Amino acid sequence: MPGTWFSILRLRTWVLLVFAIGIVHIVTTLWLARTHEGAPFVRFHAGLERARFTVLSELTPATQPLPFLMPEAHYAVCPFDLTDRSLEISAALKDIGWVLSLHSLDGQSFYYAPGSDSGTINIDLHIVPPGEELNGVEVAIQSRARKIAQVEAPSVRGLAILRAPINARAYVAEVVRDLQESRCRPVGLQQRGRQVQSSRRSQSRS
Repeated sequence: MPGTWFSILRLRTWVLLVFAIGIVHIVTTLWLARTHEGAPFVRFHAGLERARFTVLSELTPATQPLPFLMPEAHYAVCPFDLTDRSLEISAALKDIGWVLSLHSLDGQSFYYAPGSDSGTINIDLHIVPPGEELNGVEVAIQSRARKIAQVEAPSVRGLAILRAPINARAYVAEVVRDLQESRCRPVGLQQRGRQVQSSRRSQSRS
């Protein structure tokens, strides 16, 4: 009888030990995934000049800085920090396959604008830090091919990525020139507030 109780106790100890090891393994795996999921975005952000579009060199499978930046396209990237400012972005999506997207450093995409085969789409964005008041500025569409949008970022640091497909090698130089015409510049929050008030006064006079 004592031997039976000892065997049962030993079995329960092993079961509890295996269960505890399983829990530690799951928690560790989830923690590592959460900790490192944004590491490529953080490294990429740190390696580029802030608040301006940088046209990347032609990518290869061995030089992809982020998994979704593919060799069959050219890219311009603008790292931003909205700690004490907003950001203005102007970009022209020349054709279908062109894409402007915004990403936080944990990998979350919070804005996506695709191009169209019906013509160039000119996009102007005002990106503000999380919780920043937009002061009631209306989103205005100046023409059918023009979009103006206010975007609240989920975090203060992130990346704006402009993608241009390479449809033929003969057009690479032209695509690079088009990417270089994109603009990304910081605007102080106080300065942005003055611009909004000035715009409202102009509208009220008209």
